[in-house]
Amino acid sequence: MSTPGSIFPNLTEADIASLRSSGLTDATITAMGCHSMSAEEIREATGLSEETVSSGGYAIRYAGILGQDGTPYARYRLQQEKPKCVMALGSTPQVYVPPSFGSLPPSDLLIITEGERKAALGCQLGLHVVGIGGVFSWAEPGLRAAEKLSGTTIGRGTAPLAKLVELASQYINVLILGDSDLIDKPQPLSGLNTLKHALDVAVTDYLSEQRKTIKIDYTNYIREPIISVALCPPRFDKPEVGKIGLDDLYLWLLERCNDTSDSDG
Repeated sequence: MSTPGSIFPNLTEADIASLRSSGLTDATITAMGCHSMSAEEIREATGLSEETVSSGGYAIRYAGILGQDGTPYARYRLQQEKPKCVMALGSTPQVYVPPSFGSLPPSDLLIITEGERKAALGCQLGLHVVGIGGVFSWAEPGLRAAEKLSGTTIGRGTAPLAKLVELASQYINVLILGDSDLIDKPQPLSGLNTLKHALDVAVTDYLSEQRKTIKIDYTNYIREPIISVALCPPRFDKPEVGKIGLDDLYLWLLERCNDTSDSDG
């Protein structure tokens, strides 16, 4: 674990550095409640093999959600190169809602991005951001299982996670934000585009059902949200950096602001 007296006694120095590398403040890291685990502990928690999990890492808890065994649901961020994130065998996709999400000031925009650290950073910056575990990790598991049995591929008729639908229905605009490298990866990008179409259908149906039981004040009537997909811009000045996600974009802009301040000084 970290050195004695650290403000993160349950995290190793490497895991603290990993969280801070996404621009997360110590307050945000504390609120997330992550804790470090050895490779053996992660294998025991997930049921995965030594071939899949060869390094330690940290658990990212999903507040208020239980796994199939009744323990708190978590995904595990590993220190190894691949895979970077794992979850227990048999686990189903969930929506990561950062701890500070509920205390944010009202907004017309909801952002859906891939990964817990990016979502936590967005909320840290005052944006309404939630995370999904991957570009195809957004389908309601039970209904998706029935689709698979019938040979139906994932599409606009696939039901998104109920939490995503509930959240999206509360906003005027919903932005599904992917990493910059998806521009050259048609299949992963199709996962986000399919989510957009599936949310269009599901949110419309959800609000239609709500209107049957809830009296609507049409003086302040809000229609279905405008849902769109966008990708973070790549770093044309440093292509060797590779893909840019929401956290990388923030750090890049922060770097540019600091460079400008230094030159002005």
